[in-house]
Amino acid sequence: MTRGLHHLLMGQCAVCIMVCSRIQSTASHPPPVTTLPTSPHTWNLFGKPGDGYYTQLEIGTPPQKFNVLVDTGSSNLAIAGAVHKELDTFYVRQNSSTYVDLGRDVKVKYTQSSWTGHVGRDLAQFPSVPGTLPLVTDLALITASENFYVNNSHWQGIVGLAFSALAQPQGSVIPWFDGLVAQNHTVNSFTLELCGPYREEEGIFHHVGQLFIGKDTGACPSPTVTSPIRRAWFYEVLMVALVWDAFPNITIHLAHNNNSAFAITIPPQSYLRPAQDSFSGCWMLGIDESQSGTVLGAVILEGLCVTFDREKSVIGFSESVCGPSITLGKIYNTTDLRSCVYVPDVVDGLTLASYVMGAFLGLLSLPLVLAGLRWAWRSFIRPSLNPEVPFLTLDETNT
Repeated sequence: MTRGLHHLLMGQCAVCIMVCSRIQSTASHPPPVTTLPTSPHTWNLFGKPGDGYYTQLEIGTPPQKFNVLVDTGSSNLAIAGAVHKELDTFYVRQNSSTYVDLGRDVKVKYTQSSWTGHVGRDLAQFPSVPGTLPLVTDLALITASENFYVNNSHWQGIVGLAFSALAQPQGSVIPWFDGLVAQNHTVNSFTLELCGPYREEEGIFHHVGQLFIGKDTGACPSPTVTSPIRRAWFYEVLMVALVWDAFPNITIHLAHNNNSAFAITIPPQSYLRPAQDSFSGCWMLGIDESQSGTVLGAVILEGLCVTFDREKSVIGFSESVCGPSITLGKIYNTTDLRSCVYVPDVVDGLTLASYVMGAFLGLLSLPLVLAGLRWAWRSFIRPSLNPEVPFLTLDETNT
């Protein structure tokens, strides 16, 4: 999710859910200052608090190197294809011998930002992400944008890891991850480990993380709990409760199945984000209003290993060794949770066809209705009028 998608419980990597909540209070303490976490693997996700997590991308032949935002709330692979005041580099398609123009334009809108561009195809590789290989993939060249790029964020594009239903233009673009799974027979799953902010020696906050493709989950343990993916568009799960109070731990409850759930408890250091001017000692609230459901992003996911298992259609969670101290509760039994599921009104094809046919038959019957009214007027109503009352009628003998 880009800057326009920071409407979550705020962050770049989002899980979209529907809400059915109950409220309870807890207590906690102010956020600590963290240090760079250690890992047996090389970090391949980087960024600044509030600007998302990015990874390295190479496009074209010879390869042009960029950083792209990792986003689970969209499906397009898009890269800057023109000069922009917030960028110091952009993709030049004329310099790639493998670029193919697909002859289509595209526009993608987020909550508070958007971009437009041109659809093409080229060789792409994520050199630091295990489980990936060079792949010829559809991509968008961003030629114009509004509130999309972030100053000094060090990324020039976005890679969407959501399902193909969100890819634009609809039905004509194969997302990078879908192409990777199909061509390389990769397990249809990936794992994110987001470690949250740490302060460098010069006082600047950064954050790191890891992205793994397929079965490899790095140092993350296997998921201890899972929540089913309800629909293949965003990674939509069912939240059945939300526990909060003033500067407390925040606990959310996600459905495990129709009759059980589990809790995720996050401390204040997860949702109180350090300001870029770290010497001021200021912090920002990482919770914002949303008009379309609750979105769980980096604020919730930092401190967890999250496996997006598209093959089994579940999202798995386990506690990470880096980032804030997140607590995963045990699975517990509860009442039938299907009543919490939001079911949007959908007009199916047969219903729509019946509306169209009804309107068409109504138009066809209109002359018959008018003829019947005319016959009733001439046969019953006009003869019954009082002949002593002047009444103007048309002379129909000449019509």
